[in-house]
Amino acid sequence: MSNSEKKYFAIVFALSNALVSSFALLVNETYVAVRILSIFSFLLFAIICFLESSNLLFQARTFILGFIGYFPMIIKVIIGKDALFSGFEGTTQGFDIVLLMYVITSYALLSNQIGLALAKKRNLVCSNTNLAPITRSPEKDRQIRPYWWIAALIGFMLAIYASYMYIRGYGIPVIFVGYSDPERGGAGLPYGSICVLGGVGIFSLFISGSKGYIKSWKIILFITSFIYIVFSQILMGVRQDAMSTLFGLVILYGVVNRREIGLKLSYIPIIVVSFIFFEVWGVARTMLAEGAPITSIVTSTFLNIGGATDVVRMGTISPIATTFSNTVWMIENNIIGYSLGQSYWEWILRIPPEALYPNRPADYAWLFSEYGLTAGGGFFELAEVYMNFGLLGALIVPGIVSFLIAKSYYYAFYRQSMFSYFLLFSFLTIFLRGTWYQTFAFFRAFLVCMLLYFTYIFIVQILRPATRGIIH
Repeated sequence: MSNSEKKYFAIVFALSNALVSSFALLVNETYVAVRILSIFSFLLFAIICFLESSNLLFQARTFILGFIGYFPMIIKVIIGKDALFSGFEGTTQGFDIVLLMYVITSYALLSNQIGLALAKKRNLVCSNTNLAPITRSPEKDRQIRPYWWIAALIGFMLAIYASYMYIRGYGIPVIFVGYSDPERGGAGLPYGSICVLGGVGIFSLFISGSKGYIKSWKIILFITSFIYIVFSQILMGVRQDAMSTLFGLVILYGVVNRREIGLKLSYIPIIVVSFIFFEVWGVARTMLAEGAPITSIVTSTFLNIGGATDVVRMGTISPIATTFSNTVWMIENNIIGYSLGQSYWEWILRIPPEALYPNRPADYAWLFSEYGLTAGGGFFELAEVYMNFGLLGALIVPGIVSFLIAKSYYYAFYRQSMFSYFLLFSFLTIFLRGTWYQTFAFFRAFLVCMLLYFTYIFIVQILRPATRGIIH
């Protein structure tokens, strides 16, 4: 099956899924009927993910959007109507709320597929076929080299700076002191874009080296990545930014070589092991300092998922799903009204750092405590969509986000320009935070990446005469 055929089949399955979930609203009083329809939707969702398997970026986007949204209904289907999908805020986890979340997610998946399809190019080759590398004249190569050379040099400094800020911000590594222990002595992160700076630094080193613009780049990249990913993040108890950087390197490897990276059976063991490691590390970061043995930590990790028979606590999935259920519950009970785009408009007002603009709009992750509700942090994409535009928003907004992700990917894939790569960095540096925690992270990363890009252009233009004898 060609990529273009997969594209249209995915839309057909997503449309069928949206219709099935709409029908579930008509039989909402009958748990058995909703359960059957939901199982059918889960199968359609699996097929959609399979159809996106030729591109790991698009598949990850589709899977995260659908799995977090469907997770509450999955728990209700497997365990029972009254089962809880999170240890947070049980009052918002009723079956009626979860049913509406299921419908919102189904609509969002349809929007997602349309957005991806609109961005895809018809002549894109299959994932196992290479495009011929772009050839440039020596003169063109000499013109481009200084920009990537500066990007790599400053990128190295950004990665080291970000590492220092993480270490300073979190304090003592979690192997000595528990993750949330006040004795860690961390100063906190001064602003939320530290991970973007570090990610851009690592990615710039990788692209510059892969294109032959810097020498001995592999050893430099390895050492820098080890300091940034392992020492300053994993050992500090941070997981998502480390995973986003590693995932981004995989995607960029394909883009540089003009080959789509798809999901292969041989990758599944690596993905499973990585998932288990980061899930276990989430528990280990609070137990290692107490001297708990590895076997006990592993056991605790998977016992926490089951927990009590009617409560499921699954890593960061349960808490972020709670932000979704809390939002839907507040809307449906007229505690808050539809925002009609206000939260998206406030993205602009949240551009200045809090130190410069103390009265800027607060992060919507703090919304729930104002109404006496609990959650585990973040503000899931579909929660913000429903808060603003209801079901109609679910049919539009996720598709816009997916279109922009896919468009930036193909722009870099075909153009291979520095500007196109920095657009793609906007999504890759913070991919998990943007898709998992809140879409605003993408907007903030875009601003940082564009600022860095134009700064590099300015530096090269100023220093070009001086760098002619240094950059070969």
